[in-house]
Amino acid sequence: FASSSSENMPKTKIQEESSSDDEIQVNDAKKSKNPPKNEPKSVKSKGSESKESNKSKEKDDSKSIESKKRKKGGNEEEKSEKDKKKKKSEFESLSEKEKSRILAEKQKRRKEKKREKAEKQAKKQEKIEEMQKNSKKNKKKEEKMEEEKEEGEEEEEKSEGNQRDPNRVLIHRAKKTKNIIEFNKLIGQFGQKKQFGYALEAYNVMISTHKALVKKGRTESLKPTIYTFTNIINACVRCGEMKKAKSYLKEMREYGVEPNEVTYTVLIKGLCADLDTKSALEVLETMREEGVNPNIRTYNTFLRGTLRSGHLEEALQVFDEMKKLEIKPDGSSFEYLIKNYCQALRLKEALELAELMSPRNASVCASIATTCAVLGKTAQAKQFTKEAREILDSGSESAISFDEDLNQKKEGGEENAEGKQQRSSVPLFLQHRRDELTRECDRVDQYLASKKEKKSKSDVQFPDPEKVFLLPESHRNKEFKEKLNGLGKKLKLEVCSGHGDWIVERAKNEPKIHWMGLEMRYERVFQIWSRALFQGVNNISIIGGEGHQVLRASVPDEVFDEIFVNYPDPPVWEGSKQKLIDHSFLKHAHRTLKKGCSLTLVTDDDGYCQTMLSELAQVPQYFKSAFGEETYQVEVPKGYGSSYFDRFWTNGKKTERFYMKFIKV
Repeated sequence: FASSSSENMPKTKIQEESSSDDEIQVNDAKKSKNPPKNEPKSVKSKGSESKESNKSKEKDDSKSIESKKRKKGGNEEEKSEKDKKKKKSEFESLSEKEKSRILAEKQKRRKEKKREKAEKQAKKQEKIEEMQKNSKKNKKKEEKMEEEKEEGEEEEEKSEGNQRDPNRVLIHRAKKTKNIIEFNKLIGQFGQKKQFGYALEAYNVMISTHKALVKKGRTESLKPTIYTFTNIINACVRCGEMKKAKSYLKEMREYGVEPNEVTYTVLIKGLCADLDTKSALEVLETMREEGVNPNIRTYNTFLRGTLRSGHLEEALQVFDEMKKLEIKPDGSSFEYLIKNYCQALRLKEALELAELMSPRNASVCASIATTCAVLGKTAQAKQFTKEAREILDSGSESAISFDEDLNQKKEGGEENAEGKQQRSSVPLFLQHRRDELTRECDRVDQYLASKKEKKSKSDVQFPDPEKVFLLPESHRNKEFKEKLNGLGKKLKLEVCSGHGDWIVERAKNEPKIHWMGLEMRYERVFQIWSRALFQGVNNISIIGGEGHQVLRASVPDEVFDEIFVNYPDPPVWEGSKQKLIDHSFLKHAHRTLKKGCSLTLVTDDDGYCQTMLSELAQVPQYFKSAFGEETYQVEVPKGYGSSYFDRFWTNGKKTERFYMKFIKV
């Protein structure tokens, strides 16, 4: 009764609060699926309780805010949708005239907005273009300032020393024009004159200027061409710098420039000048592989090289190739191959080829006459000396020789590097060649006249194994040393014997002394040998090889009583390391000379005289001057002897001779 009555009675405030607490507890128990238990509550700090309550409040607040937003968003969408419907209905209720007016106003506002947008875009574009224009102006201004700076530097350089060096003025002028044609001309001209230092400088200035222009976006104005690389390679070849020539061949490919037949011909010429026939053949093979067709000048360059190196078989191989390719041999082709046959004493083949040559020149006839005389073919020798004299008397330039050094022409009739350089000296050179061919005919006739009866000498051979030593061949090297040890008489050496005039004359005048001539070129070794044969000089041997290499590797200590170096080639250019008289040569000259014996040097070049004296001054432990403090004399002793080069420079009115004699310390 009490409980039921209590249920119906109104609740007090305290009862309401307790009942609400009970309800919360029941709800929590339902949520946790655990019925409420009268367990003791865990003790918690006030701080942790407040933190938990704050977190729960924040969560509740965020949820209520999101729900309000969703509710508000939904209300706004409903409101906008209602507004649209209302406006549409209001618009539909308007008259047609009013509708048209409203639509026209809307169209007008759209156009206005579009126009304003276009104007804004145009102004923005104008600003961009103005900025770009200003940027270009600034760039041009910078370029102009840079050019003015360069010009100022050039003017400063000119005032400081370039006025004394016109070649550098030309290089800076070409740089100012920024024109590749100007640089090509300069490099070509410096190469012609063998001014290798200036050719290199012009090339390097051109390349550095080109790279600077590429950075500015100007790629074409100074890009190297086939003419650029062919000219710099030609300069290397003419100055004996074959390593550099090969490096430029590689560099031209890096610039995307492919070598043509002219480039390859120049390279072959340089290799043949170094007597490197094997590498020259490899270049010909490369040309064929790359589809670059060798022309007649390419083949003639190679044939001329084989004459200098003595590689007859390689010459025949290339001559046959010319026939297969239907390249018709010209006068130079015949001349080089006939001379190759002559110095191999293969007279039959030389005569057969001479029959195909029309017209023949004096040089070919004199070569055949010499070989006929060596082999005892008296009648044929006389016939060819007579023909040679008749051709010389005709006075024609081509009658002397078809040698391309006398006729340096490019395709199209344009003179090339060597032709222009030699143009001024050609008359002197032609006269000298005419005189030398006359002397050769005289030697043959005098030799034939000295023998009443001449029998065929089928046993004669060249190289003569008793008198000619081509070094450094291992078996010949041993034989050469045995020859030196078995002489038992005074031994004198001439380095750079050339055509053999000087050494043959001295050997003839001093029969009790054995003479040795050292010469690098094969055809000159043949000339020395044949002249000694004609003069009846037996106290002479000829060494075929390079001076430094022969002295270093083939000659024992203290064997020579005197060493002579007559008219060595001066360094081709000022910075060249290729010179005969250097520290290495002097060291081995000192080693191979006997005690107290002498080294004699003769040159017609004042500059090279000073260079040689400078080298000697650096090795006082090796040599001392025979003239005391004077170190040299400007004349050779009476009866010293003459040579091909001595006669050449005398004809050219170059009469000063610098004579140096040094005693071994």
